[in-house]
Amino acid sequence: WKPVEGGVDYKVIYYTEKLDGTGFDEDIERHKGETSSTVNAEKKEIPGFTFDENNANNKTSGVVDGNGNLELKLYYTRNTYKITFDTNDSGKSGAINEDPDERSFKYGATITLPEITKTGYKFLGWFTKATEGEQVNAGDVYNNTNNITLYAQWNAPEASALNANPTKL
Repeated sequence: WKPVEGGVDYKVIYYTEKLDGTGFDEDIERHKGETSSTVNAEKKEIPGFTFDENNANNKTSGVVDGNGNLELKLYYTRNTYKITFDTNDSGKSGAINEDPDERSFKYGATITLPEITKTGYKFLGWFTKATEGEQVNAGDVYNNTNNITLYAQWNAPEASALNANPTKL
């Protein structure tokens, strides 16, 4: 036989777990290798996913054949992250109706957020910082690649609203 000039095609297929866990999405990379040479697939860093070393379908290396039929396969699981909710209340004023539980979300999932109330205050929403920060809304897609804490922000009632019904002496 005679080596093919420029090499023979082979594929590396990266399988990433679908959000609903029912299968995998594929990302195919095409490479060239010398006939009869052993090639290795590169384990990539894919945000929100972890290479599944225990997946029996992984094929991380192989010998390039003259037909271009070699397919290397690497499987990745979708990461799950936690959101912790901080009511951002020192307990000094107004009672909060609940202490929200931590929630877990898979990378790329639509998030749900607890709705809380605080006596005498208006709930402004959940934010990435205790003051200011970016607001996070229910229905947003979770694309963080780490665990996070969200902070409730409140609008204190105006003094005039508190004194709208003064007590007569």
